[in-house]
Amino acid sequence: MYLPDEIQKILRNKKIITENEVVLKEADLYVAVNVLTQNKRTIRFEQSIIEKHVKAENNNRKILKG
Repeated sequence: MYLPDEIQKILRNKKIITENEVVLKEADLYVAVNVLTQNKRTIRFEQSIIEKHVKAENNNRKILKG
């Protein structure tokens, strides 16, 4: 499963991944995949990046009544 675009952008800004890499989660590992060469490497980053994104998404949810 690929991480959302917003998190990918944050990881690029923090220089954790390069412009040619995308991050996907495989089991309990995060893997950066170079889209040009298909090289893979495991990465580590602060879980707070994902937690902030999930929290922001949950705040934007609304219950529809009809």
